[in-house]
Amino acid sequence: FVFFWAGDSSRVENNTVIRTKPVNSKVNVVFTFKNSGYIIRNNIFVMANGLKVFAGGAYDARNFNQLHENNIYYMSDHSTADPVGQSLGKGEMIKRPFFVDFKNNDFHLLPNSPAIDCGQNLGYNQDFDNHPVPFGKKVDLGAFEFNKNIRISKSAKK
Repeated sequence: FVFFWAGDSSRVENNTVIRTKPVNSKVNVVFTFKNSGYIIRNNIFVMANGLKVFAGGAYDARNFNQLHENNIYYMSDHSTADPVGQSLGKGEMIKRPFFVDFKNNDFHLLPNSPAIDCGQNLGYNQDFDNHPVPFGKKVDLGAFEFNKNIRISKSAKK
């Protein structure tokens, strides 16, 4: 998931988007919308330094008012740089998502993740692992619902 700019009336919901490769082109964002009607909810975005999730009007300022809410944004280098590119929407935050093992691509949530129980119920009943959604009080952000009954990898316990 590197760049999304075409289409119309698309929904991007409950994804874990990791874009940590170095800047290698003029397109240093995830979303550059040409049309209206996009909805971006319940996602986790982890960005490399110098990258942003939204273009913020760099290409066509008329259509950058897309609905985005209940997302977490974070810079992979732990910097305080803005990974969003726009004002935060309802229920959004810039915080470390706390994955089980980021270095080894295990993007399941740890028990201390701020992504737990803060999503909108969008009608999905399974996560990316086919586990029930929601597991707790509310839906989690990202592709994987936190489930305390699922074993955490040994590398995460170190």
